[in-house]
Amino acid sequence: MIDIKKYLEFHLSDITTVGDLARHLKVSAETLRKNFRRTERISLGQYILKLKVEVMKEYLVIGDDPCNWICGSLNIREDTGAKLFKRYTGETMIQYRNRHRENGIGPMIQSDELNTEAISISKPPAKKK
Repeated sequence: MIDIKKYLEFHLSDITTVGDLARHLKVSAETLRKNFRRTERISLGQYILKLKVEVMKEYLVIGDDPCNWICGSLNIREDTGAKLFKRYTGETMIQYRNRHRENGIGPMIQSDELNTEAISISKPPAKKK
């Protein structure tokens, strides 16, 4: 099931339903649902929604994009996204953004989530005199 999770991370805005995911992966939606639930102990639909809320949280804290843009980028209507966010976090999107910015905290990126090969930090070239 890790492949499905990775696929979702990279194609989350393309997926609105389990059926969409099944079509992308060329498998039966019912088989996909059953196998995911059996291995992950959560329904695939709930997993997709939770993943979208996590992405929304990151956008809210690290960016200044309006809520309607954040929802749109995840292929969710603004009113649906606002209800979804409130249901999973207990706060509105604006409350969440303000609280995290007031406290100077944001979503933490786990070191194992970073692709360190894609990050290169080097000194700028020395200036010639």
